[in-house]
Amino acid sequence: ANIDYFLWSLLTGVSLALIYDLIKLTRRMIKTKDILINLEDILFLFLAGIICVLEAYVVNNGVIRIYSLLTEIAGFVLYRLIVGEKLVDLLFGISNLIARILIFPIRLIVKPWIKIAENIKKRRREKMAQMPENNELN
Repeated sequence: ANIDYFLWSLLTGVSLALIYDLIKLTRRMIKTKDILINLEDILFLFLAGIICVLEAYVVNNGVIRIYSLLTEIAGFVLYRLIVGEKLVDLLFGISNLIARILIFPIRLIVKPWIKIAENIKKRRREKMAQMPENNELN
């Protein structure tokens, strides 16, 4: 039973590190202000605490052991050392590629309409420049 609890604790730590990487990925994709980053970190720590307590409740009949918390931290740290920023970089690159693929056909469709709108605006300005000003009519 102790080995199961140890492995579950290790898996919990790795899972928490993965969740944190997903948070970091969203921060990289969407520019985030420092105050929001701090709030996200506090919420993450709160969520991590709840997950650790739930893990103890489900796997070890609600008994939290210090070695379990240390194993969760070790799982988190091992994930960060082995995987680190590599996964975030990979997912960010994939998301950029997908965005470019999706944006390309949209640009093909929208670009001619922008040109048409610019031409209409240009012609309108030229006509307005040719028209006598309202003061000359009075």
